[in-house]
Amino acid sequence: QREARAELTRIEARLAELESSGRSGGDAAELSRVSLADPAREAETRALRSAWNDAYWRSFGWWEHRTVTGQQPRLYDCFNETDAMVSDISSVVSDFIASGKPYAVTDSAALGAEEFKRQNTAVRAAVILSNGAAELDELLAAVADPAADTLAEARHELKSYLLGPDEPTSMEQFNAALHALAAKAEARNAGVAQRAAGQPVVSAGPDPEDSSSGAGNGEQELSDEAAASADPDAVGASGRKPATGEEASRLG
Repeated sequence: QREARAELTRIEARLAELESSGRSGGDAAELSRVSLADPAREAETRALRSAWNDAYWRSFGWWEHRTVTGQQPRLYDCFNETDAMVSDISSVVSDFIASGKPYAVTDSAALGAEEFKRQNTAVRAAVILSNGAAELDELLAAVADPAADTLAEARHELKSYLLGPDEPTSMEQFNAALHALAAKAEARNAGVAQRAAGQPVVSAGPDPEDSSSGAGNGEQELSDEAAASADPDAVGASGRKPATGEEASRLG
């Protein structure tokens, strides 16, 4: 523990050095405008933060209670070190569900377990603690013996329901949606340009969002926008004049 605390001191001193930009002069606004990220500095910072987290947990005995008040360690680092969690009803519960570990939530309003679960989706796989906390033994039993963890399957199902599948990752899903949206925007822009030039629009296929968003394929909007480029006062088949740039910005 003593060595770990000494390592924490050393790492914190080095991190403090790295947090400075290495340049003198100028105010914070100037520094934020002209400073560029140094890949080597960023890599060292990441490595030091990982080492700090490891040293932090080693700096305590397993029996010691810890209260986190600063920015470090981070929430998910704490989750990774825990065996279970007791919480009131808050967004932290949804975050912890991603870990798949047992958790308990306090029913401080004394609604009763079934009503509490009905009103709060995130606690449907939790041990519900009454104000007397008599149910705490159920949580401890699940931690001590996986065979006694009767809510394991319910947690897995709730995690999938609330957070989606583990694969593809959320970042991969976000990137796929972003690329699809960009492709849709490019196709729309190409259609507008073709109509403005008097060329027939070649459809690349049905809009994948039609069945879910109700947004339509945009054909009428393309026609209206093409007409507007030729005659600013034209009224499209939709019965309204296409929005000007200023109007579109207000509508957006």
